[in-house]
This record gives sequence, structure tokens and C-alpha cells, in this order.
Amino acid sequence: MNKLTLLLLVLIVGLALFLINFFVSDPREKALQPSEQDRGLLVKEIRVDSIDSISLKKGAVAVDLVKKDKDWIMPLQKNRTAKTDRITKLLADVQTAYSKGPRAGKAVETFELSPALRTEMTLAGEGKKLTLFVGKNLPESGSFVQRDANSPVLEVDKYIATSAGIREDKGAMVLDPAFFYDLKIFNDTTDDAIDVVIKKGNEVFRVQQVLPGKGPVTPKQTLEKDEKPIWWITEPEGALADESKVRSICSTVLNLTGKGYADEIPEKDRGFDKPSARILIRLKDGQERSMTFGKIDGDDVLVNAVGKPDAFKVNKYVYDTCVKTEDLKKKEEKKEEPEKKEEAPKPLTPAPLPPRPTEQRPVPVIPAPK
Repeated sequence: MNKLTLLLLVLIVGLALFLINFFVSDPREKALQPSEQDRGLLVKEIRVDSIDSISLKKGAVAVDLVKKDKDWIMPLQKNRTAKTDRITKLLADVQTAYSKGPRAGKAVETFELSPALRTEMTLAGEGKKLTLFVGKNLPESGSFVQRDANSPVLEVDKYIATSAGIREDKGAMVLDPAFFYDLKIFNDTTDDAIDVVIKKGNEVFRVQQVLPGKGPVTPKQTLEKDEKPIWWITEPEGALADESKVRSICSTVLNLTGKGYADEIPEKDRGFDKPSARILIRLKDGQERSMTFGKIDGDDVLVNAVGKPDAFKVNKYVYDTCVKTEDLKKKEEKKEEPEKKEEAPKPLTPAPLPPRPTEQRPVPVIPAPK
């Protein structure tokens, strides 16, 4: 084989490899080439402040967030209310996420962007829809995102996976619907409480706001400027209540947020058939906030609140604060006895002067005997 034939053979093989690479290689690899279009703001096609629907899906778990009036609800999770501030944070991160550029030449599994690992996020509003694929967070930097399955892997400067409710559970990254739950049970003002009823077994304890000489304050009653109600125990017996402790109970109940829902506990095991205690607080406008305490399990207590379809778990201190009625009676202040003044020492009576010595006669000298 002469040199010319060998050179032609090398050229033919090289051309064949080029054509195979061009026509047969994964088109995604060509899409992963750097481009100025892949730098800058991540989202340009839709105004994030117009979004009224967010769909999240990772593996077998799905979460829908739908705006209803001023609230966000979760249709796939019993239409539970979602935390507005967390949705606002997610949208703000998507809106301001800045792409530093693509990461080319690596399999998408490396960035947790394969179909089995990625989080699919769809944003919709004003007739427009945008889907993003969210991968893992990059420590101290941001997270990895794709605009579609065949687009480059972009490195953005926001932790979008975290804002989307992705957390670690037993070594795996999962989508946690509870991340978005709004667990606020009641949201009222302590000053609006006028009547508190606590029931433990057959015992009833009641404390009301009372106008001295006129009786309890009634709902929607207008008070004069000079009328100052006091907290007074009306059951089981009348006595002045400790205002600070009554207000502590009202504040605990009327601003109560749960630790979570009691979904994993069967209804028959929740203890509401034989409640450990009940509490009712009546407000100035006549509305009532009522709650039943069920099973006590370590640091958790189950509660069922009137007007809420689901049972909650709350901290045990909530139960302890609400049922400790023995301290609600105002203790009598001990009257301090006036301090005894030390009497000034009486002037000492001077001791009587000794009598002046009388003039002594000279002792007669007795002469010695002869």
C-alpha cells in the first residue's frame, strides 16, 4: 500500500466518523453547547406576578397550588390552605433567578434532572404556561434547572429546589406537601376575648369580663370610656381572676399554629371520643373559638378545632397552659406591716455623786505603855 492510498483511507475513515457523530449522536448533546441565550434571567416568557396556578411533581408525589381570591389552596391535599409567604418566596426566586450559563458534557442524572429524579414545575397565568425542570441544589451557589428536556442544564443563583418544598428524607430528596401547609388554627386578637370556659371531665371553670356592680360584659356591648371591666371567675365560685394568666390562655388559643396535621393517626386512636379537656373563648363580636383536646402523646397533643375539618398536632405546653385553672385565682397580696421605728435611746440618768467625805477627826495617838 503506497502512501497516497494510505492517506486517502485515513481521510475516508475520518469523514465517516464525523458523519456518524453528526447524524447519530444525541441531539441533547448539541443543545448543551454554551450560548449567550442561556445566560441572564431564567424566566422571560411569563410575568411571575400574574401566576395563579403552580403544579409541582416529583416521582409519585404531586402538589397543586391554586390561587383563590387572596388565598392559595391545595386541591390534591383536601383543599387545605397553603402558606402565602412560601408561595411568594418560590415565585420571587423563579422571577429573579439568574443563569450563569450552561453545564455541558455531563449526563442529566448528575444534576438530578433525569425523569426519575427531577422536579417538574409548571407555572400558569393569563393564558400562558411555562414548565421548568428543577434539579439539585449546588452548595453555596444555587441550583440546576432546564427549560425543557432537551435544553442545556443551567446553573442559576437561587435555591429553587428548596423553595419548591424539596427536602431530604432517609437519604432521598422528596417533594413534601406539608412544606406548603398553612397550619394556623385561629388568628384573633387577645383583647377581643370576653368569656373563657374550660371543661375538664365534669368540672367547669369559667372566667368572664365583668363590670363591677353591673355584671358580665355581653357580646357587641358598647362600653363607656370610664367603664373598665375586670376578669372575674364566675364558676365554680366567684373570685377575682389573675388577669395576666387569663390573657396568657387567650393569647395561646387565639394565635394558635399547629405543628402538623394528624393524618397518620387513625380517627379511632385520636382520643376525641373521651377528650382530656375542652376550651371555648367568646369574643366581643359574639363569635366563638372552640377546641377539644384529644390524645396526649409525649410532647404532642391532638386538637380538634370547631370550623376546621382536620385534626392538628400542637405542642403540649398549649394543653398545660389552657387547663391549669388552679392558678387563675388572683392571690391576695400580703399587706406589709409598717416597719417599726427604733425608739431613740432614753437619756441615761446620771449616777448619784458619792457623798462628799466629812471632815475626819485625827486619830488619837495612844502612848505606848511604860
